Amino acid sequence: AVVSTQSTGDEKRYNDLHVLYTLLNRVSEGAYRMCFFLYTYIKNRGLEIVMNPEKDKTMVQELLEFKDNIDSIINKSFNSEDCVDVKKKAFEEFINMRPNKPAELIAKFIDSKLKN
Repeated sequence: AVVSTQSTGDEKRYNDLHVLYTLLNRVSEGAYRMCFFLYTYIKNRGLEIVMNPEKDKTMVQELLEFKDNIDSIINKSFNSEDCVDVKKKAFEEFINMRPNKPAELIAKFIDSKLKN
């Protein structure tokens, strides 16, 4: 997958995404479609993390790593406020698909970090 940048070729993949985004910007609704793809990817991957009760112990850390990955993609490849807005909306939607549990786990995570 082009969006997954978990290899040693991260910079090349960021560049590939930047070239793709630049090309799509030239096409009517191209950038919109790219942002929609990003939204779909974020929401689906986020749901995999949040909806799996077996990942409750690692959920917060996985979400933070996932967010860092998406932030890097947006900053290095797209540099678009539209993509930032899409990221925020997608995160809101998948976090709210499992009421209370993510908020509870985030609060516990922060509490444990503050105690250390």
